[in-house]
Amino acid sequence: MSKKIPLNEIINSEEINWFKFIFCWQSSVIPAIIPRVIFCGLFGLLISIIHYYYTDVGIPILSSVVPSIVLGLLLVFRTNTAYERFWEGRKLWGSLVNSIRNLARMIWISVIENSPKDREEKIKILHLLVVFAISTKLHLRGQQINSEIIDLIPEYWYKELHKVHNPPLQVALLIGEYLQKEFERNYINSYQLTAMLKLLDIMVDVFGWMRKNFKNSYTSCLFNSSQTIVINLLFNITISISN
Repeated sequence: MSKKIPLNEIINSEEINWFKFIFCWQSSVIPAIIPRVIFCGLFGLLISIIHYYYTDVGIPILSSVVPSIVLGLLLVFRTNTAYERFWEGRKLWGSLVNSIRNLARMIWISVIENSPKDREEKIKILHLLVVFAISTKLHLRGQQINSEIIDLIPEYWYKELHKVHNPPLQVALLIGEYLQKEFERNYINSYQLTAMLKLLDIMVDVFGWMRKNFKNSYTSCLFNSSQTIVINLLFNITISISN
């Protein structure tokens, strides 16, 4: 059996120290860009050594004005595009979090408990709502189900999620089966079931939107942005040397 986590430990989020957060390597962009940053730094060092010790590699400043302006505008457009994608993802994730909170509240308040086992089942489903968010995050990053959820759900559910191709949808299926079972036992009425299933549908819809727009797009966006930054860096190096 997996270790049970109190609900207050799941709901109450810890305050994040921003200074520690910016140097956090886990789930950070730093490991992905550090090879390119090192490459650009070494390339700039190589150009400087060639210029100061061997031959002048600078170009007239007027010949690089137009390319610099074009590249500057390109970087501005890419920055705006990146921010728009970030904000779109932030709104979708916020919608997902709100739907999970509302569904958790409705399950906790509305589902009738006639025995301690009913309460245990209810807590398992509330943990499963947290697993939906975590599995969505992992799926969008192209990662497999890992130990982040092992303490939230029973072992047989953990193994089941490992086998499926789309864990968030499997989690939504388990939640839907629970709601249908409680309705058949007359522990919730038809209006409550409809409201809960609507929230579950919103969760699945948000997952589908994020999967369509953001899954596996990080690498390609990072590559394209890195290309632009490298090109602009090369022009800036040559301009600085020529001055």
